[in-house]
Amino acid sequence: MATQKQHLMLFDELERTNAQPADYVEPMFAFYNRSARPECERVRNIMEEWFAAYPTAGQGDLRARFRSVNEHNHAGAFFELYCYALLTKQGYTVRLHPTLSSGKRAHPDFIALVARRRMFFLESTVAAQRTHEEEKYLNQLYDYLDRKLRAPDFFVRVSVIGDVPKSTPPLSAICAKVQAWISGLDADEVVRRVARMGVDERAMDVLPTTVIEQRDWRIEFDATPISRAHRGDPDHRPVGITYRLPTSTRIDSQKPLLPALRKKARD
Repeated sequence: MATQKQHLMLFDELERTNAQPADYVEPMFAFYNRSARPECERVRNIMEEWFAAYPTAGQGDLRARFRSVNEHNHAGAFFELYCYALLTKQGYTVRLHPTLSSGKRAHPDFIALVARRRMFFLESTVAAQRTHEEEKYLNQLYDYLDRKLRAPDFFVRVSVIGDVPKSTPPLSAICAKVQAWISGLDADEVVRRVARMGVDERAMDVLPTTVIEQRDWRIEFDATPISRAHRGDPDHRPVGITYRLPTSTRIDSQKPLLPALRKKARD
């Protein structure tokens, strides 16, 4: 008796009990695959629905990239799956990797058809302002502070000032300086300071702030008091907001996109 071929799934079939928030260095797929949170289950369900409708011939490749620990590969696979689902929901018939009449070896991701009439090709790609290495350094910093910093009465905003240095931050030295600073703060006094601020002031302007420089890293920290009812939790993760303050505030949407498009054109 022939056995029925089991269909592929994006996520593992397992009993999930871990509802902890994601670490900063944790790959996106790994978090959604292990999380027992209801909102993560809803994400998994809709992703599986989209994936089940994706052409079988392309499922193996897309699944492998979707499950990658490399966030760029994961994001690219997700975006392809999203584009396919979007086009089919709009009524198009979508085929994978059509052959071009020009004879080029390159194949676009999709061709969209209506009543067998070719409407357009679609090539999907993702581009990011920061490199994978920059993200890794920043995430290592945030996770280290979450694990080592003892700030049971505060949330801490971490703002990296300027370009991200091309080296791992001196984690223990930074954390030690932040610890010394935040240990000297009184949450109740900060609350009173915020209550006394003038009409032209913002809360962010009166919160305690310190700037720490270690090697090529320059980082600003702000401390926001936790409500009294929630203070003292030994499992409290102090990093509340992360932000990067680049040397230039101009957002260039073309610079990270053009290299990705040129690479696609060459492939």
